[in-house]
Amino acid sequence: MEISTRRSYSWINRYLSLMQADIVGFQEVFSPVALKTLVRDHGFEHFAIADKPRKDSHHIYNKPVVALASKYPILRCDTIKLTKTNKRKSGLLPGFRFSRVPLKVEIFIENFGPCLVYVVHLKSNRSAIQTPVFVKGESWDKIAGLSMLGQGQGSWAALKQRGDEAMLLYQDMVREVMRNERPVMLLGDLNASIHSESLQLISAARNIEKLKGITRRNLPREAQRQARRFALYDGFNLQDEVGAEQRKSTHYFGNKGNVLDYILLSKDFDHSYD
Repeated sequence: MEISTRRSYSWINRYLSLMQADIVGFQEVFSPVALKTLVRDHGFEHFAIADKPRKDSHHIYNKPVVALASKYPILRCDTIKLTKTNKRKSGLLPGFRFSRVPLKVEIFIENFGPCLVYVVHLKSNRSAIQTPVFVKGESWDKIAGLSMLGQGQGSWAALKQRGDEAMLLYQDMVREVMRNERPVMLLGDLNASIHSESLQLISAARNIEKLKGITRRNLPREAQRQARRFALYDGFNLQDEVGAEQRKSTHYFGNKGNVLDYILLSKDFDHSYD
C-alpha cells in the first residue's frame, strides 16, 4: 500500500511538471488533503473538491471524489443542485443521484475574466444491477438466461444513469449561461465517447436542426450566433497544430483503446466564432 502510494505521488508529480497546466481536473480522489499539498508544490494555490470520500466498515475508501486545482483564484465553489422540481421535469426517479457528485467552480483567469468550470466523472459501463446468485447444481439454461438478462438490464441501467447525468450537466450549463454568460469548460472522465448516444446532448447540441420551427440553414445569423452560446466543443479539435491522427487513447480494455476523457469548451475558445 505504501509503495503504491509513493508511485502515485511520483506519477502525479511527473505529469504536473510535464503538462505545465494552469487548471487541472482530477477524478478518483481518495485523499484530498494529500493531493492539495502535492499540487501546491507545483504552484496550484487554489483547490476545491465536490464531496468527501467515503469509506466502508473496514476503513477502506470506496467512494472517491472529483477535485480541481487552479493557479487562478476560485471565486465560487458549488455543485449541481437536484431539486424535486428539476427531477420531475427531467423524468428522473425521486431517489436519483449522481454516481459521483460533479464539481462546479467559477475561476477568475487573468486577462480573460471569470470562467465557469465543471469537473465530472460520469457513470461507468459497469453494471448497475447486482449479478444473480445461483445455487449449486442449477441448470445451465437458467444460469445462461438469467445471467444474460441481468447483464442486459445492468448495462441499460448504467447507460441510462450516464445519460441522465449528462442531461443534468447540460441543463445546468444552459441555465448558468442564460443567467450570466461566461466562458465554460467541462473537464472529466465521461466514461463513453462524446459521439455515443448517451452523450449526444452534452456534445452535439450545436447540431440542433431547428429553432422555432425554422431549419438550421434558414436561420438568421443572430439565431445561429445565439445557438452557439449553448454549445460545447471538443477541445482537442480546437487545436491548430495537432491532427486527429495524433490523438491518444485515454482508456484500454484488453488491447482496444478508447477516448473517454475530454476537455469540452464553449464557443469562447473557438476562433471561428464571430
